[in-house]
Amino acid sequence: MEKMYGIKEIAKMAQVSTATVSRVINGSDRVSKKTKKKVQQIIDTVGYIPNEVARGLVKQSSSKVVGMIIPDIFNVYYAEMTTYIEPALREKGYSLQLCISNSELEKINYYIDDLISRKAAGVIILSSALLDSEKLIEKIRRNLAVVAIETGFDGVDRICVENKKGMYQAVDYLIRNGHRKIGFVGYEFHHPSLLDRVNGYKKALADNGIEFCDAYLVDEGNSTTPGYAGALKLMDCQDPPTAIQCMNEYCAKGVYTALMERGLKIPEHVSVSGFDGLRDFKLYSPTLATAAIPLKEMATAAVELVLNNIADGNPEVVRTITFPTTLRAGESVKNILLV
Repeated sequence: MEKMYGIKEIAKMAQVSTATVSRVINGSDRVSKKTKKKVQQIIDTVGYIPNEVARGLVKQSSSKVVGMIIPDIFNVYYAEMTTYIEPALREKGYSLQLCISNSELEKINYYIDDLISRKAAGVIILSSALLDSEKLIEKIRRNLAVVAIETGFDGVDRICVENKKGMYQAVDYLIRNGHRKIGFVGYEFHHPSLLDRVNGYKKALADNGIEFCDAYLVDEGNSTTPGYAGALKLMDCQDPPTAIQCMNEYCAKGVYTALMERGLKIPEHVSVSGFDGLRDFKLYSPTLATAAIPLKEMATAAVELVLNNIADGNPEVVRTITFPTTLRAGESVKNILLV
């Protein structure tokens, strides 16, 4: 079978970046004559035929649509991120196509193929699925401008959060308020960004001389009501914790509901802390203490990156932008040192 050459192979042969090859293919004047001649000679030699969809990344001849793949619409995190990304894209003349994957690789593959077939300009991926398939990542990079937000795979531009440090600060806040029996409720600990939060919890305990208790760490898997069952499990422990740290505010909602049904008051009986700092965190009663992430700034950065990649092609050396968290004190944490 005759070998098929792509932009990546041509870039390697010419000893230039894939973005440079893309510019040569699309007639950009941002390449020197010498480099353009060298790349063009290799293209002619191997008989490379440009993919018209991939060419749309630079020439913007593709549709003015950017897809966004999210796991679900129940988690307010994804809903809020969408409310920031959609107007930012619309302002630049692009429409948003929302794709709900349920964190299933089969659905992610389906939506990627669908976006390519519709000649979408790019895709922003938010997913708890581990996209460790080099073939899938290469297909995405070859056909779509791509940016990932808090996803567990390499090879594309990413927007990240200081998850470990932020969770450390949240748990340390509980400890500074006298809590040493601290439970942790979350889900899908295999996901890198979520695992970082678990590790931040463990490190805060260790640095404060608190022995880790396995019974206090609850992974609810792929529960549709995270936090609820986990809180009940913690309260059923022989020696229940005085505080519960939630992986995020999606879990915190379930924790609040479970404690209320048990007749336990927050923070009189149990203190609760969250993570994310979504717009409705102030609606919790009592108001939730949380480690807040700058969602609007993250969304803005993601849109800027994907638009840059639509214009210039996905970079050979991928970029990672990491945002810090901010600890917000609420009324959900009781200082038991004052008791």
